[in-house]
Amino acid sequence: MNSNKVSAYTIYVNRWGTLRLRCLRCGYLGPSDGPLCPRCGFPLIVEPRGVLRIDREKPSILRYASVLNYGDKAVTLGEGLTRIRRVNGGVMIKDESRNPTGSFMDRGGSSVLISNVSGEVKVLFEEDFTLSIATYANAAGIGIRVYVNPDHVGAYAELLRLSTMSNVTIEFSEGGHRVDIIYGEPPIP
Repeated sequence: MNSNKVSAYTIYVNRWGTLRLRCLRCGYLGPSDGPLCPRCGFPLIVEPRGVLRIDREKPSILRYASVLNYGDKAVTLGEGLTRIRRVNGGVMIKDESRNPTGSFMDRGGSSVLISNVSGEVKVLFEEDFTLSIATYANAAGIGIRVYVNPDHVGAYAELLRLSTMSNVTIEFSEGGHRVDIIYGEPPIP
């Protein structure tokens, strides 16, 4: 397994810092070269770095920085604090369209992830996820190599936006790439 992979839910300890990972099943605390506990195989989570203190002066996800793992720098574009709205007769929704790229990934996911990386990052094209990661990487001066399967392209608007970003290199190919960031949750054994 590529020890440099990062998922939306698990950040591995490697060239991107020294985050503490915890297994909720067996209590393991420490590094890993994958998304699963080296002791029992259960998915690992990133342990909060401290006690929750909410800084209400900050107008973004940074108000929760006391527990988020931002590493040496915090890359933020004003994400978070999205409103909860009532639609269609009272259904409550969180309006993520107010985030910088319109994705829920902006709120913490891309902000925290890119705050912990350096150098070029490789990722498979996954519509709003890739656009969010690339936008935050651009703000941090980090290059992104995006692999697009030509047989599965469907989000042309996101792909066009990515193609205009100076930090993004797009490669059309069917797979077999060693990517650094993967979208989704690790499988539960």
